[in-house]
Amino acid sequence: MHGPGPHKELEIKLELPPDSIAELKTCRLFQTRKAPRRRTEVSVYFDTGKHRLRKNGVTLRVRRIGRHYTQTIKANGNLAPFERGEWETGIAGKQPDLRLAEGTALEPLVTKKLRRQLRPLFETRVQRTVYSSSIWQPRGRSASRFR
Repeated sequence: MHGPGPHKELEIKLELPPDSIAELKTCRLFQTRKAPRRRTEVSVYFDTGKHRLRKNGVTLRVRRIGRHYTQTIKANGNLAPFERGEWETGIAGKQPDLRLAEGTALEPLVTKKLRRQLRPLFETRVQRTVYSSSIWQPRGRSASRFR
């Protein structure tokens, strides 16, 4: 989900009892040549005090992984169930770059007023395990990533 243009995100969540995690890791999907990587992701979500983005079905997030920042714009829309538009771009720092909203679901909402009112609303810290797998290979990609 990188680069220019909208991407669709398909998110699958599993609800499992903690003692079944070891068994899940024996599934072929999680058996890879590379060891899984653990990482900490710190995400800050931005909106106005009156939640203008949320009310319009848009999410604006800046995520830090190590020393790298990624801005993500997500849109809930008229896509299929479990899917949404997503635009993800590397940025220089921890503040959103609204110039990158061009061509996204956020673009029609960006005004001088929104720029003044936009602020961080909350932060999340997540420990994530990333599994690389070559079981499913989307068009033109050598491997997919499962988190």
